[in-house]
Amino acid sequence: MGIEKRRYPRLKTKVQVKITKVSQQIKDLKTIDTVSKDIGSAGICVVTRKLFALDDVVDLSIILPNGKEIKAMGTVKWVVEDGAIKGLGLNDFNVGVKFVKLSDSDRDEIGKFLFDSLHTYGDTTQP
Repeated sequence: MGIEKRRYPRLKTKVQVKITKVSQQIKDLKTIDTVSKDIGSAGICVVTRKLFALDDVVDLSIILPNGKEIKAMGTVKWVVEDGAIKGLGLNDFNVGVKFVKLSDSDRDEIGKFLFDSLHTYGDTTQP
């Protein structure tokens, strides 16, 4: 396993995410519904069947469990194939997105969600 480079912890949790294409590098992507694998104040990892390229730019709509919708723009920083669903030939990809545009109030809302989750469920963060 490689050296962790994140400055901010992420919470392992599933939240609803809509991803919309911004950059031209992404082929044939309008809007897709997916879920997160983890989230932090600086970025998010989503699970998708769509292959993304490094530096693809995406708009994100993140729905927190309290119903709050977070709007962000981000860039794809890494993509890892997570395997195929047997017999269907469908690959899942973990896609790491760094937030490049996120309002202070939305960043605070994510921080509050992380804080509340830690106090409710214990430490489920990763560095």
